[in-house]
Amino acid sequence: MKLERRKFCAEQRYGNDYLRHIQSLTNFLHTVDTPLWINFHVSGIFKNMKHTFLKILVFCSIPLVSTFFIKAKAQEGVWILMENFSNTLTSIGTTPWGLVAGEFGNWQSFNGIYISKDLGNMWTKSGLDKRGVTDIAYATNTIYASTYYFVDGTNGLFSSKNGGKDWVHLGGSFSALSVSAYENAVYLGTASHGLWVSNDSGQTWVQKIGDGFYGPDVKKVSGTGDIAVAVTYDKTYLSTDRGNSWKELEKFRYKTVSDILI
Repeated sequence: MKLERRKFCAEQRYGNDYLRHIQSLTNFLHTVDTPLWINFHVSGIFKNMKHTFLKILVFCSIPLVSTFFIKAKAQEGVWILMENFSNTLTSIGTTPWGLVAGEFGNWQSFNGIYISKDLGNMWTKSGLDKRGVTDIAYATNTIYASTYYFVDGTNGLFSSKNGGKDWVHLGGSFSALSVSAYENAVYLGTASHGLWVSNDSGQTWVQKIGDGFYGPDVKKVSGTGDIAVAVTYDKTYLSTDRGNSWKELEKFRYKTVSDILI
């Protein structure tokens, strides 16, 4: 494991407190009974008053990718393996109802929403079975989940206002890759149909990146306040007016942008 490279990234993005968690995680991984560890990727960090939650993708020395949910005591730097999901978790988010995770694996997987109401100790399935959840967002008392697979003639974006008990299809008759929400603004990145933006919590949509119905794969989107960023496989776009207009950031053309922090 290349800790020095991780150390540099941690210092740049999250400061010394995050670096301390990475160092303690490195020690923790050596105690887990799994094949030889090669690398890990932290794709989400969620904090409350007492705990830090990370979604970890762990790459082993055999052709296997496993997703682990790991909890750390924020002040002590002690790591605990909470759950080993057999397939890929794409996202983890914090909501008033608890921690919410989405799964996007093969057709044999559950491929829906998991929710934990006790800080990650126990997880239960909470809808969108077999749809392939690619991303999760939360805003204004609503959970948004982008999905990939067609089930009963629908895919795209779904929302829940009661903690995952019921889900409503908000739009898109195409596979979705990413979603972000802030207040009433919702950004939906799709596969082969570009970027769609809603300013009324998903009731109506306008395509902002793409030509007509079709467009590039938007693999990542993030929006906070008036600022939003959308990423395709070779371009990165910026909006400073809550998704109304977009311009390409030419400095990042042909570069692989894997995540966005606003």
